[in-house]
Amino acid sequence: MRVEPKPEVVAPNLNQALDLWNNKQRAAAVNMLDNLVENSFDQNLLTYHFYLSHALNRTLYQFIAEQAKVDETCQQNLLLVASSLASLQQAEAFKAKFAKDLRFSTLPICLQPTVFFDPRGLKCEVNAAVNQRVSCDLSVLATYLKGLEFTHLVLFTEQGKAYVRNGIMFLDKKDSYDVFIHELAHFAGFADEYPLSKSLADKICGSRNVPNLRFARSDGHEVSLHNYPTDSLSKARTCDQHELQAYKLSPKLTFMEFHDLAYIPQSYKQAWVEQLSDRSTLPSAHVNFAQHYQDKDNAEESQFWWQLYQAYLKL
Repeated sequence: MRVEPKPEVVAPNLNQALDLWNNKQRAAAVNMLDNLVENSFDQNLLTYHFYLSHALNRTLYQFIAEQAKVDETCQQNLLLVASSLASLQQAEAFKAKFAKDLRFSTLPICLQPTVFFDPRGLKCEVNAAVNQRVSCDLSVLATYLKGLEFTHLVLFTEQGKAYVRNGIMFLDKKDSYDVFIHELAHFAGFADEYPLSKSLADKICGSRNVPNLRFARSDGHEVSLHNYPTDSLSKARTCDQHELQAYKLSPKLTFMEFHDLAYIPQSYKQAWVEQLSDRSTLPSAHVNFAQHYQDKDNAEESQFWWQLYQAYLKL
C-alpha cells in the first residue's frame, strides 16, 4: 500500500505575519508575531511586533505620550507619521540613518524615537492641479496627535510630490533619505537653488529670511546681501524668473539644488544653526492645524492650536 507523503509544514515567519496584516487580518498577524518573538533577538522582528501590537490595541499614543520629555536643546522636534507597513519601514530607516548622520551632529534637531503608526491611515489625496501635491485630512490627524509633544510633522504618504507647508513635511514611498534632508532644510527657511516658478520666486526673492541665499538687483544694488560682497558669493538659479539675482553661499552645487549630491557646505550648517535660534520666522505644525480649523470656522480648536504655536515661539 502506497503511503502518501505528508505535506510539509511551513514554519510561520515575519513575511507571513506582514501579509496577514496587509490583508487586514491584524489580530492573526499580531498573534503570529507573539509566537515568533519568543526567545528572539531579531531586531527587525521585534520592531514590527512592537508597532503592530500597539497599533492593534491602539496604545501607541499612550506609549509616545509617556516617553521621556524631549531635550530642551532641540529647537525642532519632529514626529514621523506612517500608516502602512511600507511607510513605517521607510520612516524607521530614515530615523536610524539620521541618528548616524554626522552632518547633523551639531544641529538642534531631534526626531521622536517612536514613529506614530496607525493603520486607520492618513486620509490623503493627490491634487493634480497643484503640482501633484498631496493633502491630508488634518481633522483626523489632529484627533490622533492632540496632546503629543512635537513641533513639526513628517507624513509618509503613498504618493505625491515631496514638499513642506509650514510645519508639515509630505513624503511618499518613493522618496529617498536625501529628499527628506532637502525638505528638512525647508523647515529652517532654506530655499531651492534651482529655478523657481514665477509665483514662488515672487515670494522668495528679496527675502531676508533665506539662510542659504542673498539677493541683489542686476545693477548691483544690494537687497539682502547682509554685507556679503558679491565676489564672495556664487550665482544661484533660484530667481531666474524674477528681476533679482540670487547668490548662494557656496561655489559648489549643494543639496538644495540637487538633493542626491548630499553636499551641505559648512557655511550652510552655520546658517542653519543661526536660523533655528529664531523661531519667529519658522512656523511649526501647530500653524497648519490652527489654519485648518480656522478655515472650518471652528474657533475653539483653532484657538487651541494657536496657543500651542505661541508656546512654541517662547521655548
